[in-house]
Amino acid sequence: TFLIVVNIVVGIIMTLIGYLCMNMLFSQMDVSADILHHTKDYLSLYLLFTISILLMNNFSLYLIAAGKATVSFICSVAGGVLNIVLDYLFIGVIGMGTEGAAIATGLGYSVTTMLVALFSVIRRIFCILRGLTFLLMY
Repeated sequence: TFLIVVNIVVGIIMTLIGYLCMNMLFSQMDVSADILHHTKDYLSLYLLFTISILLMNNFSLYLIAAGKATVSFICSVAGGVLNIVLDYLFIGVIGMGTEGAAIATGLGYSVTTMLVALFSVIRRIFCILRGLTFLLMY
């Protein structure tokens, strides 16, 4: 639980720093105005998902450490597939461009985070129920 709180706090700090430094960083790059516009559009939306991205990385590592690498892989693939589908929908069908790509990427990470968290909660509930069953038997 403490590491989740740390991820949230660090995510908020990283998001704020990203927004505060974005223009300064981009002004140092020698790119065209069109590329700069797309870069700002993408990063300004992508930064909104920083907490979810941090949690996804840590939850996936927790699963791998717990010997559940397959579950981590399945959750990551589900998020990746969703990203691909949403990229097609947001960019190709709706015409959202760079903003659509950023939102699709963020939602892909968010779904991975939610699936891993859901798996962990369900697993914990089963462990508690198994423990209660054991206590009731003896």
